Amino acid sequence: MKAEIIQMIVNEVPNLDMVKIIIESLNHLAMNDIRLLLQELKNCGYNKSAYRIATDSDVLKKRTTEEQVRLIEVLKNCEYNEYAYGIVVDPNVLEKRTTEDQIRLMETFKSCDYNEYAYGIVVDPNVLEKRTTEDQIRLMEALKNCNYNEYAYEIVINSDVLEKRTTEEQVRLMEILKNCGYNKYTYRIIITFIVLEKRTTEDQIRLIGTLKNCNYNEYAYYIATNLVVLKARTMGDQIRLMEAYKNCNYNNMHILSLLIQMY
Repeated sequence: MKAEIIQMIVNEVPNLDMVKIIIESLNHLAMNDIRLLLQELKNCGYNKSAYRIATDSDVLKKRTTEEQVRLIEVLKNCEYNEYAYGIVVDPNVLEKRTTEDQIRLMETFKSCDYNEYAYGIVVDPNVLEKRTTEDQIRLMEALKNCNYNEYAYEIVINSDVLEKRTTEEQVRLMEILKNCGYNKYTYRIIITFIVLEKRTTEDQIRLIGTLKNCNYNEYAYYIATNLVVLKARTMGDQIRLMEAYKNCNYNNMHILSLLIQMY
């Protein structure tokens, strides 16, 4: 790096430690690019997160100087939020998403009140692999509609759900979960692998409806998710078993006898 560029950095940047890192990180850039980044850092009051974006090795490899400047501007618009910064520098996001994608995700994240679970949807490796940017935005909005409920968030990032269900189906199941008061057994029917494997989304919704009609009884839930029942009985059979159990006033001996017949 030329002496005049070093002097320019020293004159512009008030923090000595920051000066050292900028010189080390940006020594491969053209003078105009360095000027551009320094001006943007100045516009941001030499904010620590903005400075990190300017010098982050992964960002420097994956983004142009102009893209860095745009990302810093969006970060500023996000009030230098820690998670918004994380979206900019996350290696998986940098690999799987464009700068335009990052900006859209940061803006949606801001509209989601900088919620930690919304951030998780943005940076989760499985979500980045299985879903598009548009899908992520829809899922973040659906999560917001569910008041950032933990079970709703888990439906979004669960690897089995991502594999077996579409984004549309995930959103529908999140709405069903909300309508069931975020009941834990409803949540488990949605994410249980054998249910995802053996039943369609429509089947899951019917099972949840029947479970709700059974007052979310633990053993009714057991009928809905039991491996033997799922393999040995049809969807209609399951519902009839759940209803029969309810009609017997949730008598555990009755349900035991029903299940024994299947072995």
